Amino acid sequence: DNITIVRGNCDADVDQMVIKHPIESPFVHKVIDNISVLMDHGYTKSREELLEEARSLSVDILILGHTHVKELSVESDIIVLNPGSTAIPKDGTHSVATIEILSEENYSDEFELEINLIDINTKEIIEIHDCDCGCNDHSHDGHCHDDHCHDDNCNC
Repeated sequence: DNITIVRGNCDADVDQMVIKHPIESPFVHKVIDNISVLMDHGYTKSREELLEEARSLSVDILILGHTHVKELSVESDIIVLNPGSTAIPKDGTHSVATIEILSEENYSDEFELEINLIDINTKEIIEIHDCDCGCNDHSHDGHCHDDHCHDDNCNC
């Protein structure tokens, strides 16, 4: 019950026949311990469209995957997470993400999460670097992956 699979652009109907767990399509919206999560592979809509959908559903976390590039950022009070890829990473590290709900005592609107990106080969937590350029897309490789960043001083 704690595994959710969202259909990606390379998934086919035959995949569902060999996987005994349902592949959801085109997206999944779940509430887990009072935390609203939108999961979408991210290949049928633009990032802005997905963020707008997340805002309209009042989600706390938006999980994407299509780019195969790790991301952990916050946009308009929405946590944006891309776990990267276990098989074909576009940023050099095979990875997964873990989300742990740390405080759920009274199921209020306040919660605390621990989100980690994990290198599946070394089992180590991958650090996400921040910089002062205002970008929202920095990964462990130290490079800015935000196509909208035009800060010449960004040395990420």
